[in-house]
Amino acid sequence: MSPNPVPSGASVSLVADRNDPAGVLVYDLSGRLVGRAALHAGGDGRYEARWATRDARGAALAPGVYFARVGPAPARRLVVVAP
Repeated sequence: MSPNPVPSGASVSLVADRNDPAGVLVYDLSGRLVGRAALHAGGDGRYEARWATRDARGAALAPGVYFARVGPAPARRLVVVAP
């Protein structure tokens, strides 16, 4: 995941070893789903997603710690900082 930390409202790139129909799911510390991004096949057999660190309404996320998960893989920590 890069960049990490990421300014609020900016895009972050995520790379996964597997595809999942749900894509990348992003949760806040309380476990609430705050964002998602579709995965697309990359040229090297991996899957990539870009996410704009915005919620479903398009509002930039508040600075804080979030977790991104693809399928059953362990969640990865994402830090969003003030722009």
